Amino acid sequence: MFGWKILYAAGRQCEKLNQFGLAESLYKCMLATTEKSNATVNYRLGHLYFSRKKYELAASYIGTAVSLKPSIPTWNYRLGFINERLNKYTEAEALYRAGIELSSDKSQWYYRLAKTQLAQNKNMDAIESLRLASDLDPNNRQFIDVLLSAINIKSAKWETLSYLLKMAEAPREDPYLQYRIARLYDDMHQLEAAAPFYKIANRNSDNAWWLYYEGYCLQRLSEEAKSAECFQKAILLDSQLMSQELGIGAFHQKIGNWPAARTAYEDRLSNTEATPNLLHSAGLSYDRTYDWDAAVEKYEQALLLKPDAANTHFRLAYCFEQTNNLDRAITAYKAAIAAAVSAPKHYHYRLAHCLERMGRFADAVEAHLLHAPDSASFTNQIRNLASEQPKATDPTANDSVQSWTDYLRDARDAALREDWREASRLIFNATMRRNDFNRALYYEAGYYHSLAGDHESACGFFRQTETYQSAGDMEHALSSKTHHLKAAKAYTAYRETLDIRNDFVLYESHMGASVDCNPLAIYNELQQDGSYSNLTHVWVISDIDIVPIEVKVNAKVILVEKNSDLYRRYLATCEYLINNVTFQNYFIRRSEQKYLNTWHGTPIKTLGKDINSGFLQHSNVARNFLQASHILTSNIHTAQTLVRQHDIDNIITAKVGYTGYPRTDITVNASKFKMDSIKKLLRIPVDSQLPIVLYAPTWRGDTNNQYFDTEKLCSDLAALNALNCHFIFRGHPLMEKALDGLNADYISAPKGIDSNSLLSIVDVLITDYSSIIFDFLPTGRPICLYAYDENDYKAERGLYLELDELPARVSRSIGELCRDVEVSFQGHNVPSNVYADAIKLYAQKDDGFAAKRAIDFFFGNNDEHLMGFGTDSRTSLLFRASLIPNGVTSSFLNLLSQLDPDRYIVSIVLDPAAFNSDADRLQKVNELPGHVRVLGRIGHKVFGPEEAWLDTTLTRCGNLTSPVQWNRYLAACSREYQRVFGRAEFDAVIEFDGYSLFWGSLLAGGSADGTKSLIYQHSDMKREWLTRAGYLTAIFNIYRYFDHIVSVSETIAKINRDNLADDFCIEGDSFVACNNQLDIPKILSQSSEPLDSDISTWIGDSERVFCTIGRLSVEKNHRKLIGAFVRELSVHQHSKLVVVGDGPLRSDLELLVKTLQMQESILIAGSRRNPFPVLKRSDLFLLSSDHEGQPMVLLEALVLDKAIISVDIPGAASILDGTSGVLVDNSIEGLATGMKNFSTNTPLDHGFDAQAYQQQALSSFESLVG
Repeated sequence: MFGWKILYAAGRQCEKLNQFGLAESLYKCMLATTEKSNATVNYRLGHLYFSRKKYELAASYIGTAVSLKPSIPTWNYRLGFINERLNKYTEAEALYRAGIELSSDKSQWYYRLAKTQLAQNKNMDAIESLRLASDLDPNNRQFIDVLLSAINIKSAKWETLSYLLKMAEAPREDPYLQYRIARLYDDMHQLEAAAPFYKIANRNSDNAWWLYYEGYCLQRLSEEAKSAECFQKAILLDSQLMSQELGIGAFHQKIGNWPAARTAYEDRLSNTEATPNLLHSAGLSYDRTYDWDAAVEKYEQALLLKPDAANTHFRLAYCFEQTNNLDRAITAYKAAIAAAVSAPKHYHYRLAHCLERMGRFADAVEAHLLHAPDSASFTNQIRNLASEQPKATDPTANDSVQSWTDYLRDARDAALREDWREASRLIFNATMRRNDFNRALYYEAGYYHSLAGDHESACGFFRQTETYQSAGDMEHALSSKTHHLKAAKAYTAYRETLDIRNDFVLYESHMGASVDCNPLAIYNELQQDGSYSNLTHVWVISDIDIVPIEVKVNAKVILVEKNSDLYRRYLATCEYLINNVTFQNYFIRRSEQKYLNTWHGTPIKTLGKDINSGFLQHSNVARNFLQASHILTSNIHTAQTLVRQHDIDNIITAKVGYTGYPRTDITVNASKFKMDSIKKLLRIPVDSQLPIVLYAPTWRGDTNNQYFDTEKLCSDLAALNALNCHFIFRGHPLMEKALDGLNADYISAPKGIDSNSLLSIVDVLITDYSSIIFDFLPTGRPICLYAYDENDYKAERGLYLELDELPARVSRSIGELCRDVEVSFQGHNVPSNVYADAIKLYAQKDDGFAAKRAIDFFFGNNDEHLMGFGTDSRTSLLFRASLIPNGVTSSFLNLLSQLDPDRYIVSIVLDPAAFNSDADRLQKVNELPGHVRVLGRIGHKVFGPEEAWLDTTLTRCGNLTSPVQWNRYLAACSREYQRVFGRAEFDAVIEFDGYSLFWGSLLAGGSADGTKSLIYQHSDMKREWLTRAGYLTAIFNIYRYFDHIVSVSETIAKINRDNLADDFCIEGDSFVACNNQLDIPKILSQSSEPLDSDISTWIGDSERVFCTIGRLSVEKNHRKLIGAFVRELSVHQHSKLVVVGDGPLRSDLELLVKTLQMQESILIAGSRRNPFPVLKRSDLFLLSSDHEGQPMVLLEALVLDKAIISVDIPGAASILDGTSGVLVDNSIEGLATGMKNFSTNTPLDHGFDAQAYQQQALSSFESLVG
């Protein structure tokens, strides 16, 4: 015993001296000998690993220590902390609880316990833990902040408020907690509720912002004296906002509340002496609310007091520019520059921009020249002849054609000779080729053009030194959070500001991974046609090695790096766009652009919605087809598959051309010289008599997860290479990469040879499920299909065509394949009529002239090749719905089930990201009727900086302050609509949920003239606004841009019209009613299914069963129902209540039932796939909602002829009027009385005609959409 203590003491001393390695050795030595079961040594070694962040080892040793001595609280806590770091939250929670049971006086332990509970979504448990932590340490604001930051991610404000109110139930007054509660009430427009919490928070407060918010709350309650007192205290405490001079408006301004700031500054000006700063701030408040005339007045008054205020001159000029008063803007910008000690470059830029708009190009050039880019002396830079080399990673750099650095070097040589025209021409070419954005290069180009006397062109280059060129965008330009967002915003800026490059063609093949396929074939044909010699060709690439030499050396070709700044510029400006896959999800075709999508093969394997992979993974493909002006196809099967399987049939507006696939021309028309050249590249003797065999398999998996069996592939390649032939392999790039370095002696086709050129020399093709079979058909040569995994592939990916029906021999083992290939050396391996029929069906126009027809179709506007899909007189409807499992979604699905597909084309747009991890919502997608098309919105909003600021302002403040702001915001929404839906045409767009500002704005602002727009209201919206959805302010303000605001009952329509029309400037006639739909056959059918076994067992043979069905949310007020049911039990102790549904209050309600010890009488059953058997089994249906529009579940209960008791709210009253349903007072007492008076023996006579109701509801909807 004495020995281990000496070693232990030595180890502890080593730790203190930071000799951790020696300490570790000592502890390990002890455990390896006599002290293996020594808890203390195990703990110290574990703690040593913990301090070095070796958590797995730490958990092992400290776990042993705790198992040996479980009664030490700090050990339990430390092991809990380690498990938390390892994301083992269940284990961590148990250990924290064990530590707390042993020592319950440490606030940090409760805090860490709460963190693990939040990680497991145990919000109610976490609240209790944090409340206990706060009791022990009331001044620790971290406890509340952590709770809010975790909960706010997933919860609405009312949920967060309910959590904080529970924390506030403790017998103490935590000022910070009271402040946070007040702010939440404030955000929900419940000012009367917020005021007392602000008062408690500020009782002894020295926080200026807390006092400001209390004052602003009181001001909106018209308690002016109290408000002024709070504002004055806030001003006295402020040390940052200059509020002693500016007044309370400085606070309003700081949080972006510009309307309130404007009012406050005007009040300040009327009660105190004006100062330059106060007048400037007042001007800025008008400026930011787009009242530029009023802003001008304030700025000019400020300048009378302080004439040398550069920023005030600049703001004045900005206002003049916004109102197109360019002469005065120029004067003011000049004054700003003169007054500034060192004028910022954007002062000069804006001055030049105004001069350019007035046609004063020489003066604009002079202004631009005053803001050289941030670099060394510009003159010295020009005179430095040391060439700037391209980046090593530049994929467009090569020795075959001049790069941007070559052009720049030559331009500077010309500049030294003062040959400014030549220097201008050369540097222009440099700007056309440099991939990354370089402000200095554009500046230099502008400089050369100015010296050449071309001032207008010079201005164009100077203008491009900034990505965001408009006054508003420069004002609000901020760095994006992600590269993709930054790229999307830059693309949007170029799309809005740069001119179309006429006669420029942009080609992109396989997302820049190759230069081949249909785009290359079209390019080749254009080179041969002299009538298109005016075109400049822009090829998008990711690697210079993929570019054929004849493309590289063409002086009229520009190579552009995929996803570079230059790529975005060309994508935004080229007149012609050709792609065989898709452009980025931020791409939006301009009206002056033509976009040809050629696709890349006849589909054997499934596409679009038929692929069994991630939800709506095909969204960008569908979106690209909707963006396209032209699509070409090689056969009817391909055209129909592309359109139908991407759910865009009957809404697509692109012209579809039946031209054949241009890429097959490369194969069919290959000259002997071309074929011999390919053979030489492959080291095949041109005079060899051996057959050439190509094996070209497709990849396995999906677009995000591609795989293959490397071992089998190597074995198969060896067997095929042993045949008496020249064997060539071309696989997916991942396959070829995995095979690198294996020293195989077969021929691997290099990337520089495109597949169709390769096919021209092939005698026998081996493939599997690849569309390359159809490219090879026009050659008339044998094809073998190697389908060793056919069943697996069908199950995973799916096939449209049966392999045995194709003009090829199908082999399912390598031995069988080798025999079939040898047979194929003798000629056709299938009957000639089968081959001919396949050509007629799939390759009839792959005759060597497909590229000519494609060019005629796309460039020549010849509709001779147009494939008609027939006219469609049906009404096209676009819905947006969240499909969150609730009554709104049930109503929506019922509506869709009633719409006649012979009369309506129905589409729904969804956000795939919101569904991928939500099984319940995916289930609702599966319940959509088969005729409904599903479109996916992917990517981010393509808003410019000013538009993004307006979007944020509307979200935060609930309104925009001027028609100009609304026009610019809605214009941005219109562009986003076009990004999502392209040129798709709809007769009506319907925002069915009615709770989304984004979707409401998109559909209201984006839909075309002549398209009807509807937004639904499923409840008393003002009540919703005041109790749980403060964000509805902004949605109310977009109502006026819809044709119809649809409530789900006449009663609710009247309530919403009376509450909202005047306050939000909405035409009263816009409010209409359309009852929810019922799916009567579904209700009757599903109610006959067996009751879920767990519920059936729990109910047993009870003769008095009540139920309620609905989302467990605040407006449903299940607490009220449970309170009433407790009273019911005092009269009928064997009654049972089943609560069906899920939602944010589920854990709260489960805890309530547990606290009341009512688990035998009340079942929180959660969400059920089919709730109707519960409803059918019940004797009584109960509704306790505080407010609803038209409760669907009441209608469903009527269909099943169930007894009903509902609180007396308008939506319920409108349904139950004339039925046997009972309305009671909206209270616990009312519900309890209704239950007490209910008898299971009372006969029912609802008199509800479900069919008549259904027909009336459907007719109402049809009258709205036409």
